[in-house]
Amino acid sequence: MGESMPESAADLVKLLQAAKSGDKQAFGAVYSAFYLPIFRYCQKRLRHLSDSEDITQQVFLRLYNSRTEFSNQNRSPLNYLYTIARNCLADFWQKQNRTPVNLPEDFDTPDSHDVPEATLSQIAAEQLLQIVDSEEREILTLRLIEGFSSREVALKINKSEAAVRQIQCRALKKIREKIK
Repeated sequence: MGESMPESAADLVKLLQAAKSGDKQAFGAVYSAFYLPIFRYCQKRLRHLSDSEDITQQVFLRLYNSRTEFSNQNRSPLNYLYTIARNCLADFWQKQNRTPVNLPEDFDTPDSHDVPEATLSQIAAEQLLQIVDSEEREILTLRLIEGFSSREVALKINKSEAAVRQIQCRALKKIREKIK
């Protein structure tokens, strides 16, 4: 988008306040600064990329349509957006008659300094998954990242539960050997 990124938390707060007051350029800068962390937050909680993109857009639409001023100086702008995202996810699950897997009521959103660490973990996991073949990668993703049971994975990919467990075991062994 070409906007310069804010350098301090105070700059982010001012930018968010300007965006909530209707400043379209400030809103563009907020969008550029926060799209990726909000998208990743949603992506970790949803199974489909398109749903993650939709919910992320809803977060920014709610921000844009909300005209109340962001005034809590003790709260980071990223945490404020995580709260909007959490609410959008809850609405999504309610409409889908789903319940959130890892979204308890007392959910504590990470501070902005925690995001790079989470990103590094995700990158490391994605690199490790590249070690195994596509079938093994799919099973590990469904079992370990998305939290499906062996039975659910077996039904999803038309294999027996025993085959799913065996493929998972083989894939984890490959990863362990590659790491050593």
